[in-house]
Amino acid sequence: MSAREQVRRWFLEARTDLAVVRSLRREGHHHAACFYAQQAVEKALKSVLIAVTGQYSMTPSCKNLVERAVAYVPRLRAVIRRVEDLDSLYTAARYPNALPEPERPSRYYTGRHSARAEATARTVLDIVEAFLQSQGISTGEEAS
Repeated sequence: MSAREQVRRWFLEARTDLAVVRSLRREGHHHAACFYAQQAVEKALKSVLIAVTGQYSMTPSCKNLVERAVAYVPRLRAVIRRVEDLDSLYTAARYPNALPEPERPSRYYTGRHSARAEATARTVLDIVEAFLQSQGISTGEEAS
């Protein structure tokens, strides 16, 4: 599989995760929507790094990924703090022992949390999509 196809696959999965965020928010599953927003951003940033370095990064840390990606996509600098905030969602939005007792993710996270996470993910995906397209990488479902 070509490097461009790898990048495209990662980006398309990021886009799918963002669609999952919207669905979960509509159903009131804000904790899960927060986690999927983090996943969307993680995959989008990995698509950038694969595009420019040819290397896959194993880290789930959006902070680490955005700090590396901003060197290639300066527009990401505008959302770097919001992206860094998503790292807490990787664990806390899924596991009850990641929150102080008696909290649990399904009761702790609200529409306000998931709306902010979704907005961050949408912004990152828009920036990444523009970058990938500027590199001649297709971001659509059509075969490349």
